[in-house]
Amino acid sequence: GKKTIVVYGNINLTKGIALGENQKLVGTEYFADINQNALYRDNENEHFSQLNFNLTTSDNAVTIGVSNVTISDLKITLTQEKSVNYGALRIVNANNISLHNLDVAHFAQNTQSYAIGGGSSNIKISGKMNIEARNAQTACFGIYFTNSDLLIDNTEMTINSDWGGIISGSQ
Repeated sequence: GKKTIVVYGNINLTKGIALGENQKLVGTEYFADINQNALYRDNENEHFSQLNFNLTTSDNAVTIGVSNVTISDLKITLTQEKSVNYGALRIVNANNISLHNLDVAHFAQNTQSYAIGGGSSNIKISGKMNIEARNAQTACFGIYFTNSDLLIDNTEMTINSDWGGIISGSQ
């Protein structure tokens, strides 16, 4: 069945997570209309649901390899001490993925990396997106997909990348 993971506050992780079919990974603002304790991203204290990944392994912060997944109203930060080619949000062999109102950052000593990327079908990006890709030794992309259908719809997007790879892709 469908499963929703709600992130309350600021959570630190030392291992990456993989989402399953039909899952939602959301912050409290996703439920703001029904939850009076929702934490809003735009208030002066930036109370925004956060997942902070500090990885010493070759892994992604969040991996999606299935269909019908939503990630919304979250701040996802990946700090990686190992030299690997992975991303903060890796979407591979997936279909029908919705990314909405996210801050995604990847700070890593990599030969190549990205904040959001992979290769999949029907990826929709919407809402307010703040993306950072920093510290890579060669290429560091904000958004990088290969062989993908990517729809950026009704989005206010800010991308900061050390190596000039803002939105990139190949077939």
